[in-house]
Amino acid sequence: MPSTVNQAYVFLATVYAGFVIGFVYDLFRMIRQITRPGKLVTGLLDLVFWLLMALLSFLVVFKVNYGVIRLYTIAGLAIGWGLYAFVLSPFVFKLLIGIYKLVAGLCKWIARIIGWPFKKLFFLIGLPFGLLKKLFRPIFSKSKALVSRIFPKEKIKNISS
Repeated sequence: MPSTVNQAYVFLATVYAGFVIGFVYDLFRMIRQITRPGKLVTGLLDLVFWLLMALLSFLVVFKVNYGVIRLYTIAGLAIGWGLYAFVLSPFVFKLLIGIYKLVAGLCKWIARIIGWPFKKLFFLIGLPFGLLKKLFRPIFSKSKALVSRIFPKEKIKNISS
């Protein structure tokens, strides 16, 4: 029979593992909210989550209690997850979303800075082509009208039918 101190240590370790499970669940929730995957990908993400959490739970119980599963180890996991989900999760989830928005905005800003010279270069390269397009537009519109008179759509439809 394990000592009371050891049982308290095992219980607190499983409560901590429950907190970790809740945090990882929030990470998966954030990924799902950002990417908006379909049902298949959501199912695969859920499967990966539960496999990882089963492995984590096994490792925690194996490490702190030599693999012996008792009612208080299961209760510790459930209490830890429940405390995290109801007390910390709303704040942590908002913090994670805020960090994502900050990092995404920073990446967009850096991409705009890096892309600015290329945008100007493409504009300078495209400028002569735009002028040529304006210059030849009347010729192309007249040739298009000439082709449509020679090959009317009605004749083409009748031939293909």
